Amino acid sequence: MPKKQTNNAGLQMARLLPIARCPDPNKPRECGAIPVITRLHQEDRLAHFIEVFGRPSPDGLGDCHEVSLALMVDLIVAGCSDGWQWITGTHRMHRPPLLHSWLEFDGWAIDVANGKILVMEAAMYRSVTQAHGLTRRDAEQTRDHVETLLLAAPRG
Repeated sequence: MPKKQTNNAGLQMARLLPIARCPDPNKPRECGAIPVITRLHQEDRLAHFIEVFGRPSPDGLGDCHEVSLALMVDLIVAGCSDGWQWITGTHRMHRPPLLHSWLEFDGWAIDVANGKILVMEAAMYRSVTQAHGLTRRDAEQTRDHVETLLLAAPRG
């Protein structure tokens, strides 16, 4: 029986994450992102991600920013962030187009929004979603961004 974890919203998560992989049918290749995420999850090293993954969105617009950043932070803490990027950009899959967040690693997009994990060839993902105005942050840039947010937050 898979071990279960409970996040703060009281949701139980089986040891297996709900990952949907969508490779390019014309150029199939291995995806290195899935084994990293799966291994860290099995080792209980995705604490920030598990805390926010699958929770209802407070504003009803989705949780992509919180969940993507949480996964990137866990990758950094685990020492597994080399080659990973946290991406934000306008995503035209929504009407009206909204700012969206996801991760990319080794040419794969990892979209961890709304209780689902979609892994797709990054070029295909950006084409399908018509993503534009992208900001890419590697581990160091993500740490700097988080520090800036924390410094701007009110103390209390």
